[in-house]
Amino acid sequence: MITSVADERIKEVRVTDNELVVALADGRTLSVPLVWYPRLLNASAEQRNDCELIGDGEGVHWPQIDEDLSAAGLLRGVPAPAARPPRPHAEDIGVQAVNMAKDFYSDSIGEAKSTLQHDRAELESLAEQIPEEEVRVQIQEMVDSFTAIEDTIDQSAQNLGVVDTVNQTLQEAQETAGQAAQGAQDAAEELDQLARESYQAAVDRAFDVQKSGMRLSRRFFENWVETLEEPSGESEEEGDQPDATEAARRKAEELGVDLSQIEGTGSGGRILVRDVVAAVDRV
Repeated sequence: MITSVADERIKEVRVTDNELVVALADGRTLSVPLVWYPRLLNASAEQRNDCELIGDGEGVHWPQIDEDLSAAGLLRGVPAPAARPPRPHAEDIGVQAVNMAKDFYSDSIGEAKSTLQHDRAELESLAEQIPEEEVRVQIQEMVDSFTAIEDTIDQSAQNLGVVDTVNQTLQEAQETAGQAAQGAQDAAEELDQLARESYQAAVDRAFDVQKSGMRLSRRFFENWVETLEEPSGESEEEGDQPDATEAARRKAEELGVDLSQIEGTGSGGRILVRDVVAAVDRV
């Protein structure tokens, strides 16, 4: 009886987009999912093809991605462990901590310096408005103390090497304050414009109401005059005299005008006072 011994040495390696294919010396072929080996999965085609056998075929090595696989591990079907990120050195951690602390310190004193400068300007403006010399001297002492604090901040920033960062924070704070002030001014101007427009609209409306009232008053007066010019209740024979109001008859008699020669403009051709006056003007 002839017994063959398995030869588990690696003879050939091939990597596709999805599989790692390994040919063994005894004729067997292993196909393993590439997702089992994250370094190979994420490598380029050039990096995958750059491999070399270890020893007499006990394993295979990929130098560009620093990956090693053994024939025994491939036969056992053991996936590669997930890659762990390298642990930072204690020195790197210290540098990061110092940089974070400097950033925090710079932001803090930059904002503090911006507040000090704003408050100092307010005190200086207040001192200019006060006539009493003694009071101005006391306020000036406060202003000087603000200046001394600013000098201390500048010296500390220089000692710690964070002058540029502090100045950047200060500039950003001042720009933010300026934008806020500009926004408030714009809002005030807009409200002022709205108030002016509302006032003008109210004036126009009042003027329109006044004109409307004048038109109503004139119409009322004209109606009242028409009422006065209505014919009297005295009976007249049909066709004996022209159709005229009593007031028009009196006016015609006063002016010596013949009503039969006048064309009335009232309702139904009735002669009104204005028709009599117009007839006199035309003579």
